Amino acid sequence: MKKKAMTFFAIVMVAISLGLFVGCSSHSPGSGGGAQDAAGEQLIGAWAWEELSSYQYLFEPEGFGWRGGGIFELETFEWRAEGNNLLIDLTSGSNFEARNIINYERWTYTINNNRLTITSQQEQGLDYSYIRTN
Repeated sequence: MKKKAMTFFAIVMVAISLGLFVGCSSHSPGSGGGAQDAAGEQLIGAWAWEELSSYQYLFEPEGFGWRGGGIFELETFEWRAEGNNLLIDLTSGSNFEARNIINYERWTYTINNNRLTITSQQEQGLDYSYIRTN
């Protein structure tokens, strides 16, 4: 009986270790580890949409963030910046539901004079501008 318990414990430990390994090697944009390059550090902070200032993005240094406000539902996400590419993973947020929409967003971004402009790399014609609020 003791041998079976030890075998079961060993199997559980291997399964947990594999789960941690697979989870850490995930391709999610933020991976919760603040995986931003030097240019991406410029994104950290709060940004209000030029069209409706109650809609905002908040990029936290650890690679987490949220967006929404006003009449829009708040969405949490993980993010990562590489060069001028902004990757947003909506599957990691507490609000995630299986949807038939894009759950991994890829944007090109620029920051000039505290103005953030993002342009979708997935949907032609989607571009938005935000003003730094902090």
